[in-house]
Formats: sequence, C-alpha cells, structure tokens
Amino acid sequence: MHVATFPWRPDLPQTRDRAVERDGEVVHLLEPEWHGNPVGDGRSLVTVDWGADVFAIAGRAGLDLTVLKVPYQRRHGIDGEFREVFVFERI
Repeated sequence: MHVATFPWRPDLPQTRDRAVERDGEVVHLLEPEWHGNPVGDGRSLVTVDWGADVFAIAGRAGLDLTVLKVPYQRRHGIDGEFREVFVFERI
C-alpha cells in the first residue's frame, strides 16, 4: 500500500508533464507553477498535472486506487484546494 497526496485536476482528461529533467537541468514544458511547501523557500515546482486518467495509470501499474477527500478543517491545518488523499494498493 502507498498513501500519497499531490495536486490533482480531475477536470483535466489526461495527465501532462509540466517540467522534466534533462542533463541535470529543469526544462519547463508549460509556464512554471508552484505550490506551497512547509520547508525550504516555501514553494515546490509542479512537475506533473495529474488528470482524470490517474485511475487508468494506476491500473496499468497493477494498482487499485481509492481517493479520499479530507474535509476542510482550518483549525487542524487542513486547508487549500487539494485535499485528496490517494491510496494505492497492489491488485
């Protein structure tokens, strides 16, 4: 089992790369986008826009995927647009 969180755009039909690494350098394929990060300079480069096909991608890898939406609870630090938790399990 693998439990993960990452920005997910279910309105996007197909996952797309935003940035890749080539020869040790970041190459931007789309306009750079950042999301919050509690360490370092407070931001992380978004390298992939995960789309609605994340279920198919998981299936091709032999994984079952369950998505749980964590309710907004600002007083507990659960805030923001992307509150989904992804649970991947080997089939």
